[in-house]
Amino acid sequence: MSIRSARRARPLPTETVTFPTDPAEWAAAHERHADAATAAAAAAQRDPNGVAPAHLETAERAAQHAIAELGTEEFIVRAIAPEDWETLLAEHPPAEKNPQHQELGYNPAGFYPAVLAETVTFSTPDGPVASSAEEWAEMLSGAEASFTTGQRNVLINAAQRLNTHAVVVPAVGKD
Repeated sequence: MSIRSARRARPLPTETVTFPTDPAEWAAAHERHADAATAAAAAAQRDPNGVAPAHLETAERAAQHAIAELGTEEFIVRAIAPEDWETLLAEHPPAEKNPQHQELGYNPAGFYPAVLAETVTFSTPDGPVASSAEEWAEMLSGAEASFTTGQRNVLINAAQRLNTHAVVVPAVGKD
């Protein structure tokens, strides 16, 4: 088997990014869980047998269950062929007089929506759904924005990581 045929059998890497549908409720639920876990741990430390009272353990499990019940949205980020990545960069060159663009190597206003359109799908019960660069541009800015800067950055960073970095396994214990 050649390297070409062995590599062709492997898909390009993907990563799942999960966001809470209600970030405020997610944060509050995690805070309630942390409080319950802290109370249970403190009670267990005071107990000679190291056991927290049942009501505190029940409260901690209930808080964990509440977190598990919260809604989430899953996005699948996938790598694209190297020439496709390079084409995206070439299609969105940095503005000549913008040092930030020069440092990045692209113009983020056009590159971000384009790269997300090429690399990200939204998971639904009916299967993955893709969006166009125009739809991503609307979702990322202005009155129609439906992603925070942080969420956008998580998706962009995942796309960049999958397309520009490689995991190399070190040769451990081999002479």
